[in-house]
Amino acid sequence: MRAARDGAASTFVLSFALIFVTLFAFSAFFLLAPTSDDLEPVGWGTGSFIVHLVATATTDEAQAVYTAVRSIDDVVQINYVFGEELEPQQIAGAFLVRVNGASFDSAREETSRLAAVAAVDAVDEPVSVHKASVPLTARAVLLVLLVLGIVGTLVASRFAFRRLLGAFSSELRLLHLAGAPDTTVLIPVFVIGVLGGVAAILVVVLVASLLRIAAIAGPDGALAASTLLADRGRVVAVLLLNLPVGIVIGSLAGAVGVGLAVATRADTD
Repeated sequence: MRAARDGAASTFVLSFALIFVTLFAFSAFFLLAPTSDDLEPVGWGTGSFIVHLVATATTDEAQAVYTAVRSIDDVVQINYVFGEELEPQQIAGAFLVRVNGASFDSAREETSRLAAVAAVDAVDEPVSVHKASVPLTARAVLLVLLVLGIVGTLVASRFAFRRLLGAFSSELRLLHLAGAPDTTVLIPVFVIGVLGGVAAILVVVLVASLLRIAAIAGPDGALAASTLLADRGRVVAVLLLNLPVGIVIGSLAGAVGVGLAVATRADTD
């Protein structure tokens, strides 16, 4: 009996892990950088300037510039742009900085004195950059992972609920003989599936938050370049979409358990 319950628990953990993988693939699909190499405007035009780094700037030096500029009074936003996004052969990256108008000149002058800064240019309109390119195969892999995650969740849930119902077969038989309504068993079974979806949602939110922190902390890193994690609005929107998706998948898992519970009840009649 104990072994059966332990086996059911481990299979439920697998089921919940597969829900997490499904939601993670779903989130990653929408948070990958665009696949097009077309030009797109970035920045804010008037009230902003572009900070060009020296070609030999290291990651630590770029991070130091980012931190220093971010700490300047009235700097309201700063984004990193890779050199190849500005020009195909350009090595050095740059920061796009938006400042409150009254402090524009002082912020620009203070930035120009920082180490690893080659030049600081005021811009009157958004800068055109080449969109980051992510292979279409990466999105295809995520779609396959998404489908496999859903199928795997349903299969694992079936095994988990079968083991769980088998482990409690004596108790279920007693409930049936006592005339307990079907909902006494069916509702808890369904709730278990939904809770698995909710748990996976919470883990996805935690992981996405940690990845976003890493992307912001390393604006010149691969994570920031290949994803849209620095875009807070995009991240929040994707995480909100995870809520109904996770609940639906959890509900499907619970429905599998309900189906097995009904079949088990019918076998005892």
